[in-house]
Amino acid sequence: MNRNSFDFRNRQTFGLALKGSLMFVIAYNLNVLFAQEPKSGILSGSVQDADYGGSVLNAKVTILENQMSAKTNVDGRYFLSGVPEGTYTLIVSAPHYKSSQVESLDIEVGEIKKMDVPLFNDTSDVIELDSFLVKAEVLEDSDIGLLTQRQKAPAISDAID
Repeated sequence: MNRNSFDFRNRQTFGLALKGSLMFVIAYNLNVLFAQEPKSGILSGSVQDADYGGSVLNAKVTILENQMSAKTNVDGRYFLSGVPEGTYTLIVSAPHYKSSQVESLDIEVGEIKKMDVPLFNDTSDVIELDSFLVKAEVLEDSDIGLLTQRQKAPAISDAID
């Protein structure tokens, strides 16, 4: 036997063994990685207008203790993932609404907690006025003025001069 062919076979065998071992180590590590239990929970829900029932867009939902936050989408929904296990206070705020606070909110490992929060309109900036009258004169040469003339005309016409 030629010495070079013997070395080639040994290298080939060694390479196959190395590839097989490497594949086993990678598969084992991936299995261990994906088999781990989650170390956090998920908080999701929606924010609605308490007076009208509609969704509140761009409301800020914040967990007070760790400052994790999210904004609501067009449907008023929010989603916070990776929330560590614990008891939290949730603060929800939006322009023109009173802030809302949810206390003693428990999140457990692997849990998907749903928390819908209503927001009430903030009427602190509303100013109440006495009744008043608005008067305006219709300009004769405006489109509205010409249409008004046509409606009040005693005879039906098909053109406006």
